[in-house]
Amino acid sequence: MADTEVVESYPTNFETWIEEFNDWQTRIGFDPSWLGDYRFDIKFDWDTAGNEIEFGDFEGMPKWDRRMQIPQQNIMDAIITMVSVQGDTEFASVEQQNHLLETAPTEYDKKSALRIMCEEQRHGWQMAYLLCTFFGEQGVREAAKLLERNAQEGTRILGSFNLKKARKQFHDCDSCGESIPDLLANCPYCGAEQDVSKYFEQRERKVH
Repeated sequence: MADTEVVESYPTNFETWIEEFNDWQTRIGFDPSWLGDYRFDIKFDWDTAGNEIEFGDFEGMPKWDRRMQIPQQNIMDAIITMVSVQGDTEFASVEQQNHLLETAPTEYDKKSALRIMCEEQRHGWQMAYLLCTFFGEQGVREAAKLLERNAQEGTRILGSFNLKKARKQFHDCDSCGESIPDLLANCPYCGAEQDVSKYFEQRERKVH
């Protein structure tokens, strides 16, 4: 087997998911033509991954190839959750950043933002492939949810990827007026120093 395997054929349930993915792109206003010749390849680096579990209670045992080999339901649930959260953040990032393509100050900045969005969609695409291919009906349901949740509507899994909450973590720079994250020590637009202390929660220390 080559160092990196690129999957060439997809199961039916993932083909169905791809149709939903295309609809998602339309809903958020992402034109597929912007991708150019970029491909959403599914890639696995099996040589780097190895064949044995590296740590934990099952250290040294062969890695599981199918979900039915996973010995405990709570382990399978945890794996599905981790894959789902990872995929959710990828699509949420695209929803957050989509407006950058219209507001980029230069063509170079626009291409850079687009490249990031392409990579994030591919990462989310691969997470959906894992869910659809290896985790049965539960995985298919979770893959569908990756496209049902939306950062604009505040329904993404992690709060920081929901725009309403994320925007509360920004303020206007006193020097140039640009909106910047609260915890940046210097404004990325004008370089002015920022007082970040007021954005930390002050707690009184209790002495027992």
